[in-house]
Amino acid sequence: MKLKQYIYKTRELFGDDRAWPPGELVLDLPLSDSPYEADIYVVPGSLSLFHNHADFDKLPYFKGREHRHVFLGLGESETFYGLPCLFLRTNLKQSWLASDPNSIAVPWPIDDFNSCSPMPTGGFSYDISFHGWDSGITR
Repeated sequence: MKLKQYIYKTRELFGDDRAWPPGELVLDLPLSDSPYEADIYVVPGSLSLFHNHADFDKLPYFKGREHRHVFLGLGESETFYGLPCLFLRTNLKQSWLASDPNSIAVPWPIDDFNSCSPMPTGGFSYDISFHGWDSGITR
């Protein structure tokens, strides 16, 4: 059995049909048009849209299904939520896991890696991403 996902529409959070801000989360799972038949609820917009618990409560299918919600954090926010949701975060630090233990670190795409390393002859063999946080060390 493959899990089915329900993807929130912007009108369910914002009250209108605007596009999600850049950084939209997409999972490779079958879609469900019915939120009541879904196994997973995906909020495709950035986690930075949620500043406190009241913001999560605006989601119509959140209450009682918190553990089935998936969020993507693309910013530098150090906000902790203390919720049983799955948080995919590009800026995750190990010390944050005490507050949000259902967090997973995901790579942050890098457009211009030239500031960190010269371009090798023939280019890079693999996609370049940053995984971790800036320590402030310069070379």
